[in-house]
Amino acid sequence: ITTDEITAMFTEAVSLQRTKVFHELEELWHPYKNGDGVPFWHNTWTNKTQWTPPYDPTNFDPHDIDIDVFVELMQEKMVLPASPFVKLLEKDPLELWAD
Repeated sequence: ITTDEITAMFTEAVSLQRTKVFHELEELWHPYKNGDGVPFWHNTWTNKTQWTPPYDPTNFDPHDIDIDVFVELMQEKMVLPASPFVKLLEKDPLELWAD
């Protein structure tokens, strides 16, 4: 795997992470309007409301990824089967670390 391929995979993983977080936020925060048409947000987990928007999609820019996003992407890209380390998976740990 080249450095450019690693960079491209990380960029894709960050994009997947952003999509995942936005999906979770949309499930957590539901927008409503009061009788005067003023928007407010309800948190389904805490059952509380607030007047200010809970997050700003234009300012949200993750620079890290969760392990589940990493594993999902590595499986999708078939990184492990293409790795020279895959042969080690068949070995008994005692063969690899005798002491």
